[in-house]
Amino acid sequence: MPDESMKGSGAEATGAKISPRKTEPKRSLIKAASARASAEMPREESRPEQDSFLVRKPKATEFFRTNGENLVADVLSDPRNERDKYLVCGNDWEIPSGIRPFLKRVQLERAINNLGTEFVLFYSLYPSNWLEAMRRAVGRSRSEWIRTLYDADSQGYRIQLGPDVLQKTAPEWSGKSFEDILERGFSGRIVDSPDHKVIRMLEGEGGL
Repeated sequence: MPDESMKGSGAEATGAKISPRKTEPKRSLIKAASARASAEMPREESRPEQDSFLVRKPKATEFFRTNGENLVADVLSDPRNERDKYLVCGNDWEIPSGIRPFLKRVQLERAINNLGTEFVLFYSLYPSNWLEAMRRAVGRSRSEWIRTLYDADSQGYRIQLGPDVLQKTAPEWSGKSFEDILERGFSGRIVDSPDHKVIRMLEGEGGL
Protein backbone atom coordinates (compact mmCIF):
# COMPACT_ATOMS: atom_id res chain seq x y z
CA MET A 1 0.00 0.00 0.00
CA PRO A 2 1.45 3.33 -0.93
CA ASP A 3 2.49 5.62 1.87
CA GLU A 4 -0.25 8.31 2.29
CA SER A 5 2.36 10.69 3.60
CA MET A 6 3.96 10.82 0.17
CA LYS A 7 0.84 12.08 -1.56
CA GLY A 8 1.09 15.48 -3.12
CA SER A 9 3.85 16.96 -5.16
CA GLY A 10 5.95 20.04 -5.62
CA ALA A 11 6.02 22.46 -2.75
CA GLU A 12 3.65 20.33 -0.67
CA ALA A 13 5.90 17.31 -1.03
CA THR A 14 9.05 19.20 -0.16
CA GLY A 15 7.47 21.16 2.64
CA ALA A 16 8.22 24.53 0.99
CA LYS A 17 6.14 27.56 1.94
CA ILE A 18 3.35 28.44 -0.50
CA SER A 19 2.87 32.16 -1.21
CA PRO A 20 -0.77 33.24 -1.17
CA ARG A 21 -2.16 33.97 -4.66
CA LYS A 22 -2.27 37.67 -5.44
CA THR A 23 -5.67 39.04 -6.38
CA GLU A 24 -5.85 42.15 -8.60
CA PRO A 25 -7.88 45.04 -7.21
CA LYS A 26 -11.33 45.30 -8.71
CA ARG A 27 -11.37 47.88 -11.50
CA SER A 28 -14.29 50.24 -11.86
CA LEU A 29 -16.23 49.35 -14.98
CA ILE A 30 -17.38 52.95 -15.38
CA LYS A 31 -13.83 54.31 -15.12
CA ALA A 32 -12.51 51.73 -17.56
CA ALA A 33 -15.20 52.45 -20.12
CA SER A 34 -14.74 56.19 -19.71
CA ALA A 35 -10.97 55.96 -20.16
CA ARG A 36 -11.42 53.93 -23.32
CA ALA A 37 -13.96 56.32 -24.78
CA SER A 38 -11.78 59.33 -23.96
CA ALA A 39 -8.77 57.75 -25.64
CA GLU A 40 -10.71 56.92 -28.78
CA MET A 41 -12.69 60.16 -28.98
CA PRO A 42 -11.49 62.35 -31.88
CA ARG A 43 -10.13 65.68 -30.78
CA GLU A 44 -12.18 68.64 -31.96
CA GLU A 45 -10.15 70.54 -34.51
CA SER A 46 -10.36 74.29 -34.69
CA ARG A 47 -11.61 75.64 -38.00
CA PRO A 48 -8.76 76.93 -40.15
CA GLU A 49 -8.60 80.70 -40.32
CA GLN A 50 -10.24 82.07 -43.45
CA ASP A 51 -7.88 84.21 -45.53
CA SER A 52 -9.80 84.76 -48.77
CA PHE A 53 -13.27 86.23 -49.16
CA LEU A 54 -15.41 86.19 -52.29
CA VAL A 55 -17.51 89.14 -53.41
CA ARG A 56 -20.72 87.59 -54.71
CA LYS A 57 -24.46 87.24 -54.51
CA PRO A 58 -26.02 84.62 -52.20
CA LYS A 59 -26.28 81.12 -53.63
CA ALA A 60 -29.67 79.47 -53.86
CA THR A 61 -28.24 76.42 -52.06
CA GLU A 62 -27.04 78.22 -48.93
CA PHE A 63 -28.53 79.86 -45.88
CA PHE A 64 -26.84 83.04 -44.74
CA ARG A 65 -26.73 85.74 -42.11
CA THR A 66 -25.51 89.36 -42.16
CA ASN A 67 -24.41 91.46 -39.21
CA GLY A 68 -25.16 95.03 -40.29
CA GLU A 69 -21.64 95.96 -41.41
CA ASN A 70 -22.06 97.38 -44.90
CA LEU A 71 -20.81 99.90 -47.42
CA VAL A 72 -22.38 101.74 -50.35
CA ALA A 73 -19.79 101.87 -53.13
CA ASP A 74 -19.19 102.11 -56.87
CA VAL A 75 -17.83 99.17 -58.82
CA LEU A 76 -16.69 98.46 -62.35
CA SER A 77 -17.09 95.08 -64.02
CA ASP A 78 -14.06 93.29 -65.40
CA PRO A 79 -14.31 93.60 -69.22
CA ARG A 80 -13.22 89.96 -69.52
CA ASN A 81 -15.63 88.60 -66.93
CA GLU A 82 -18.50 90.77 -65.75
CA ARG A 83 -18.91 88.71 -62.58
CA ASP A 84 -15.60 90.05 -61.29
CA LYS A 85 -16.01 93.50 -59.77
CA TYR A 86 -13.45 96.25 -59.23
CA LEU A 87 -13.98 98.56 -56.27
CA VAL A 88 -13.63 102.26 -57.11
CA CYS A 89 -12.00 104.18 -54.23
CA GLY A 90 -10.97 107.73 -53.44
CA ASN A 91 -12.51 111.16 -54.02
CA ASP A 92 -9.28 112.93 -54.90
CA TRP A 93 -9.50 112.01 -58.57
CA GLU A 94 -12.20 112.21 -61.22
CA ILE A 95 -13.70 109.32 -63.11
CA PRO A 96 -13.30 109.93 -66.86
CA SER A 97 -16.65 110.93 -68.35
CA GLY A 98 -16.55 108.03 -70.81
CA ILE A 99 -16.34 105.56 -67.93
CA ARG A 100 -19.25 106.86 -65.87
CA PRO A 101 -21.89 104.82 -67.73
CA PHE A 102 -20.06 101.64 -66.63
CA LEU A 103 -20.13 102.53 -62.93
CA LYS A 104 -22.60 100.58 -60.82
CA ARG A 105 -23.70 101.68 -57.36
CA VAL A 106 -23.90 98.66 -55.05
CA GLN A 107 -24.42 97.71 -51.43
CA LEU A 108 -21.70 95.53 -49.87
CA GLU A 109 -22.68 93.48 -46.82
CA ARG A 110 -20.63 91.32 -44.51
CA ALA A 111 -22.21 87.86 -44.65
CA ILE A 112 -21.63 84.28 -43.55
CA ASN A 113 -23.24 81.07 -44.78
CA ASN A 114 -24.36 78.00 -42.86
CA LEU A 115 -21.03 76.28 -43.60
CA GLY A 116 -19.20 78.99 -41.68
CA THR A 117 -17.71 80.69 -44.75
CA GLU A 118 -17.74 84.48 -44.71
CA PHE A 119 -18.18 86.44 -47.91
CA VAL A 120 -19.00 89.93 -49.13
CA LEU A 121 -22.60 89.97 -50.32
CA PHE A 122 -23.30 92.59 -52.96
CA TYR A 123 -26.39 93.76 -54.78
CA SER A 124 -27.16 96.59 -57.17
CA LEU A 125 -28.91 99.68 -55.84
CA TYR A 126 -30.58 100.34 -59.17
CA PRO A 127 -34.31 100.83 -58.39
CA SER A 128 -36.20 97.63 -59.18
CA ASN A 129 -38.27 94.83 -57.68
CA TRP A 130 -35.01 92.90 -57.25
CA LEU A 131 -33.61 95.69 -55.07
CA GLU A 132 -36.64 95.82 -52.79
CA ALA A 133 -36.71 92.04 -52.46
CA MET A 134 -33.00 91.89 -51.58
CA ARG A 135 -33.35 94.68 -49.04
CA ARG A 136 -36.12 92.73 -47.33
CA ALA A 137 -33.99 89.59 -47.39
CA VAL A 138 -30.94 91.32 -45.94
CA GLY A 139 -33.11 92.83 -43.23
CA ARG A 140 -34.35 89.36 -42.22
CA SER A 141 -30.83 87.96 -42.34
CA ARG A 142 -29.75 90.28 -39.52
CA SER A 143 -31.49 87.98 -37.04
CA GLU A 144 -32.45 84.82 -38.99
CA TRP A 145 -30.78 82.28 -41.23
CA ILE A 146 -32.42 82.67 -44.64
CA ARG A 147 -32.11 81.51 -48.23
CA THR A 148 -33.03 83.64 -51.24
CA LEU A 149 -34.72 81.89 -54.16
CA TYR A 150 -35.31 83.40 -57.58
CA ASP A 151 -38.96 84.23 -58.16
CA ALA A 152 -39.75 85.05 -61.78
CA ASP A 153 -43.39 85.89 -61.09
CA SER A 154 -42.57 88.78 -58.79
CA GLN A 155 -39.27 89.58 -60.50
CA GLY A 156 -37.61 89.35 -57.11
CA TYR A 157 -36.53 86.88 -54.47
CA ARG A 158 -38.53 84.56 -52.27
CA ILE A 159 -37.23 84.14 -48.72
CA GLN A 160 -36.92 80.66 -47.23
CA LEU A 161 -36.17 80.36 -43.52
CA GLY A 162 -33.59 77.88 -42.32
CA PRO A 163 -34.64 74.93 -40.11
CA ASP A 164 -35.15 75.39 -36.36
CA VAL A 165 -31.86 73.70 -35.47
CA LEU A 166 -30.00 76.20 -37.66
CA GLN A 167 -31.90 79.17 -36.24
CA LYS A 168 -30.58 78.20 -32.80
CA THR A 169 -27.01 78.33 -34.07
CA ALA A 170 -25.24 81.68 -33.75
CA PRO A 171 -22.97 82.66 -36.65
CA GLU A 172 -19.25 82.46 -35.82
CA TRP A 173 -17.75 85.61 -37.29
CA SER A 174 -14.01 85.86 -37.74
CA GLY A 175 -12.01 88.42 -35.81
CA LYS A 176 -11.19 90.31 -38.99
CA SER A 177 -12.56 93.79 -39.52
CA PHE A 178 -14.96 94.50 -42.36
CA GLU A 179 -12.33 96.76 -43.94
CA ASP A 180 -9.81 93.90 -43.89
CA ILE A 181 -12.36 91.57 -45.47
CA LEU A 182 -13.09 94.11 -48.21
CA GLU A 183 -9.39 94.53 -48.94
CA ARG A 184 -9.00 90.77 -49.23
CA GLY A 185 -12.21 90.38 -51.24
CA PHE A 186 -11.11 93.02 -53.75
CA SER A 187 -7.42 92.13 -53.63
CA GLY A 188 -5.84 93.25 -56.91
CA ARG A 189 -9.15 94.78 -57.97
CA ILE A 190 -9.15 98.25 -56.40
CA VAL A 191 -9.38 101.23 -58.76
CA ASP A 192 -7.77 104.27 -57.14
CA SER A 193 -6.63 106.40 -60.11
CA PRO A 194 -7.69 107.25 -63.68
CA ASP A 195 -4.62 105.35 -64.86
CA HIS A 196 -5.88 102.01 -63.58
CA LYS A 197 -5.67 99.21 -66.14
CA VAL A 198 -9.45 98.60 -66.06
CA ILE A 199 -10.17 102.22 -66.94
CA ARG A 200 -7.59 102.14 -69.73
CA MET A 201 -9.18 98.93 -71.02
CA LEU A 202 -12.67 100.47 -71.01
CA GLU A 203 -11.29 103.51 -72.81
CA GLY A 204 -9.92 101.21 -75.51
CA GLU A 205 -6.25 101.71 -74.72
CA GLY A 206 -5.26 98.07 -74.62
CA GLY A 207 -5.71 94.79 -72.80
CA LEU A 208 -5.37 94.09 -69.12
